[in-house]
Amino acid sequence: MSDITCYPGAVTDRVGLRERKKLRTREALADAALLLFAERGYDPTTIEEIAAAADVSPRTFFRYFASKEDAVFADHDERVHLLRDSLRPREPDEPVQQAVRRAILALVRQQTAGGARGLDRVRLVTSEPPLVARSLEYQARYEEIVAEAVAERLGPDPDRDVRSRIVAGAAFGALRAAMRAWAESDGSVDPVAAAAHALDVLDQGLGRALGPAEG
Repeated sequence: MSDITCYPGAVTDRVGLRERKKLRTREALADAALLLFAERGYDPTTIEEIAAAADVSPRTFFRYFASKEDAVFADHDERVHLLRDSLRPREPDEPVQQAVRRAILALVRQQTAGGARGLDRVRLVTSEPPLVARSLEYQARYEEIVAEAVAERLGPDPDRDVRSRIVAGAAFGALRAAMRAWAESDGSVDPVAAAAHALDVLDQGLGRALGPAEG
């Protein structure tokens, strides 16, 4: 007989511990990357330096990220889940622009939750060409998620795809404006308030564009 004592939840606990350890390593690598990029610049910083700062080997880095760019956008999947959840209507008759507003503000809060570290990342992704390109790639995906949700809410409408893409593009335009204002400030700009103000301006037009049933 095995001398290993099994009990309910033992395997689950071991798996949970293993996953938590992986998550901590991933977060440590992402944090180290952002810190070094802010201190030394994006191009000069090497993967070897990031790994050393996180107290792991370069080989371990590549278990979590394929490139330096991936380390900057380590929370991409989390943003996708947050966006989808925020777009779900809270009430059957909730105006679609209210769900879009909630989703955009949720993203802003998530991006700015890290304080100074979040500000460093926003400055990086709005100034470093490889990160700008990756950011635009991801934002196109986020816009598609919003457009799909809006189109579904509009129902059988001949031009719903056009309108849904306009709504998504305008909403993310508001988000980008707020993030850029924050990045270009000394941190005194409130990005959530800036995004809310931009969305207030958009809502005036979105209500008309989406029709009486939605506005």
